[in-house]
Amino acid sequence: RSVAWFLFDIDALGLYNETFGRNAGDACIRRVARTIAGHFRRASDLTARYEGATVIAAGIGMTAELAAQHARIILEKVAELHIHHPRCTVQKYVTVSAGITAGVPGSQDSPQAHIEKAVAALKQAKAGGRNRVHEAP
Repeated sequence: RSVAWFLFDIDALGLYNETFGRNAGDACIRRVARTIAGHFRRASDLTARYEGATVIAAGIGMTAELAAQHARIILEKVAELHIHHPRCTVQKYVTVSAGITAGVPGSQDSPQAHIEKAVAALKQAKAGGRNRVHEAP
């Protein structure tokens, strides 16, 4: 079965923390993480805080196309939270960027290899202007 790996990272969280303080930043991370986790509700889905402002998720049975569509919906839902972020260059609200990879794992594949692909895709989403989804090849 296909497995899709997602990495979501809050855009410009450092500026958010500078503006509103670390406690507000932590509350922002919690709200965004709950929104993301709310879109991975099947028993086979997994979500967790990866590091800092990054949330990792895995969805079993998702093709690359379905995973990209799912990630775009999540980006919209996070923006709809309307968490005010006056110093963000993307919008005046908190946004997230996503890196995804999906495929049927082979016998030689490790979960870490797929996560590394998602990390690279996330970096490309950030470099491409943020508040976007980038799919690893």
